[in-house]
Amino acid sequence: MLTVARLGGISFVSSLLIACGGETGGGDADADSDADADTDSDGDGDSDGDGDSDGDGDSDGCGQNTWASWEPKGTLVEYQELRAWTPDDIRLGLQLTGLMALDRPDIPSTTVYFIRYETQAPEGAVRESTGVASIPDVGEPAPVLAWNHGTTGVGDDCAPSSWNMAGDIPLPGAAVSQVIGWMAHGYATVLTDYVGLGTEGSHPYIVSEAEGASVLDGLRALAELDRELGGGDVGTITFLAGHSQGGHATLSAHQMFPSYAPELDYRGAVPMAPAGEIGVLLAYALENFSQSTATLGSFIVYAWSEYYGLDLADLLVEPYLAGVPGWAEAECLPGYGDHFPPEIELAEVFGPGITGDEVTEAMEWNSPRGCADAPVRIQTGTTDDIVVPVATNALFAELCESGNVVESVPYEGGHGAPASGDGMIDAVEWTDAILSGTAPTDQCAR
Repeated sequence: MLTVARLGGISFVSSLLIACGGETGGGDADADSDADADTDSDGDGDSDGDGDSDGDGDSDGCGQNTWASWEPKGTLVEYQELRAWTPDDIRLGLQLTGLMALDRPDIPSTTVYFIRYETQAPEGAVRESTGVASIPDVGEPAPVLAWNHGTTGVGDDCAPSSWNMAGDIPLPGAAVSQVIGWMAHGYATVLTDYVGLGTEGSHPYIVSEAEGASVLDGLRALAELDRELGGGDVGTITFLAGHSQGGHATLSAHQMFPSYAPELDYRGAVPMAPAGEIGVLLAYALENFSQSTATLGSFIVYAWSEYYGLDLADLLVEPYLAGVPGWAEAECLPGYGDHFPPEIELAEVFGPGITGDEVTEAMEWNSPRGCADAPVRIQTGTTDDIVVPVATNALFAELCESGNVVESVPYEGGHGAPASGDGMIDAVEWTDAILSGTAPTDQCAR
């Protein structure tokens, strides 16, 4: 049942039943002319007839079938209209965020909604996520931008959909300020909170499959919301963007797209300061330990202990072993970080398990290096001391090695530089250019 808050009661919406890619078999038990076990004659081991072995229907060998067994979720459970934005409202938002370069005369009116929808983490474990969505009044299918937020915390109070202030000004759905540029250019948007932020259960922080599913199921929920409202304003052309943790979520969704959301017309991703190569980031953090390292690292080990069953007693020492679970569930950034003094040593926070095999294995699982056909534009900060350049350089190499089309663009400044000012303007203009048919830049050595 779909709950429509403040908008006319309850109506029934059926679950999404969307077929994903099939499996390949072993041995040649078919009736075609090659030596594999599928039903085409291209010899590649799958049944899509494209000559590669990825099962995605094209011939570039880039698709990822890892999530083909996952039954798609995304059923819309509840929605609530938050605010209608006029063109002048959006133009003011551009002004206040320093993005007036994105102003245009035909900015559409846009309505912002709170949404609650089904997702899963891990596979088959149905859970709920919340978020904010915006739908422009354009009278035709609009392109879609899924925005993925940076670290806010892991407790329920840290969900961006609960933000109702812009400075001192009451503004329900204030999180949409992060996508104001795309709103100005006529995109529909969806901003997931990620599973476990504001919903039952723990938040799987920096768990790729959980973040990726939250993002892609959020896109399905946006499409269902459009149908509930009469349809016609949300298309299937889709882009991804996000900052920091959201860059990690963006790359996680990118690699899941071919097998978990093949019904969408995926066109490109803009991960900004993405926490992608977790092992490289951890190695740097352990050698350059700081308050921010302790803060973010404790979030990760707490979340992984909940999701993977790692022994927290092997990962944290007192007083943090006793303190972190309660602090993490009750406090958000920046307040949570105050539990760690500005001058602190590695051994004062983490136990020997931080460099053990279980953590190493989890880092590999959660470093999203997979491939999709859509291009990737990495945006980085030249002096970023959180997602450091050595990590984004390693990420670029891994994404190229996987077969992606990748461009990496540096911006002068720290962690926030690639997601603000020129960085944000360029991101919107890049999606516009891809939408208009401009070929993406590929910096990978082939």
